[in-house]
Amino acid sequence: LSIAVLVIKTASMKKTELKVFWVLLTILGISIQSCLRDQCVEEQTFFRYDPIYRTLTQIRNSLQIKEPEELVSPGKIYVYDQYLFIGEQKKGIHIYDNSDPHHPLQISFISIEGNQEFAIQNDVLYADNYIDIVALDVSDPRSPKFICRRENVYNPFSVDPARGILVDYLKTPETVKMNCNNNNFYRDYFWEGDILYNKRGGPTTVTNSGGSNINIGGSTSRFTVSNNFLYTVDNATLSSFEMINRCLDLRSGQNIGWNIETIWALKDKLFVGSQTGMLIFDIKSPSNPVSLGSYNHVRRCDPVVADEKYAYVTLKGGTTCGGFTNQLDILDISNLLSPNLILTYPLVSPVGLSIDGDVLYVCDDAVKILNVKDRAKVILISKIAVANTKDVIAIPGEEHIIIVGDNGVDQYDVTDKSNPQKLSSITIQH
Repeated sequence: LSIAVLVIKTASMKKTELKVFWVLLTILGISIQSCLRDQCVEEQTFFRYDPIYRTLTQIRNSLQIKEPEELVSPGKIYVYDQYLFIGEQKKGIHIYDNSDPHHPLQISFISIEGNQEFAIQNDVLYADNYIDIVALDVSDPRSPKFICRRENVYNPFSVDPARGILVDYLKTPETVKMNCNNNNFYRDYFWEGDILYNKRGGPTTVTNSGGSNINIGGSTSRFTVSNNFLYTVDNATLSSFEMINRCLDLRSGQNIGWNIETIWALKDKLFVGSQTGMLIFDIKSPSNPVSLGSYNHVRRCDPVVADEKYAYVTLKGGTTCGGFTNQLDILDISNLLSPNLILTYPLVSPVGLSIDGDVLYVCDDAVKILNVKDRAKVILISKIAVANTKDVIAIPGEEHIIIVGDNGVDQYDVTDKSNPQKLSSITIQH
């Protein structure tokens, strides 16, 4: 109606007046549109990632032996003799006397900033400390002692002359009021200086057997030991370190691809899991691992464990690893140069796994106990209803498994595979 009235009124105007009128009307329209745009504000929730920097002095002074602390964010697990080592993600390692699995006793905590990986050989624990690897004597786990440090093992992601080395990001949710004129209004992520805002949640980290009766790491580890060598993988490099006087001497480092995730040692072989396949290396000459065969698959996350004749690989999709296939692959490795796929067994969302004889334990939507005696026909024996599990260790010959997940660490007696019995739980403290 208002527009119609304006049109009628303009009909009686003089030509000059009409021009002036339309100019004023155009200016008015632009002003109204500008006001509307200024009022177009929406609240959007992002994950904010603030960079964390540390100087070399801060990194190398962060190592401390402390009294037991509460478990908050469990990471990797490791079994060494009667002791259970549990990683506190990016903060250090809890040590428990697990001689009685019904009542694990926490005895000490090693504070190591940035720690995510560790392995033990001949009473020496090797652990990453951001860009370094430290060695500690754990012959008395109640009182670990610093031995030495291998410096600059990993290249820093970024270095700021004023602030130091970029070691991590602090992730916090943040609700932002954003005008629709903002260039970032429709973006799922954007940078403001060196701060990242990401709606979907991005990377929260910057990455870069012998001597004991029981010495077992988990299947998701990036550290493993064999004889007097420590083998590590980062995203692209396989490194071998010889243990000389209990300290590490780098012997080789080779690029083995991309998106490397895990490493597993079995006698004179290394099995490496990547997002595109499993790689096998010969370490008869331990200083220089030699590539043997490989098994390629579509892009997935894939921890791997192996025994004398077979390798077991879990593929997980629906994550940053890509794809949506979730399964267990069993491979015949009698010919190491050409592993042969025997069976694919469907799973829901698998992560870590452990093999003990003819029984395979897999972290899935529950911990699944599988009979794999006939590798061409997997039989589900039972499930342990533990949510959000990450890895599992089966202690050979002891009918005893240890499970780590988001909620803590559980131990089970699996003498009766069809009816596992819980022994104990180490729960996280919120």
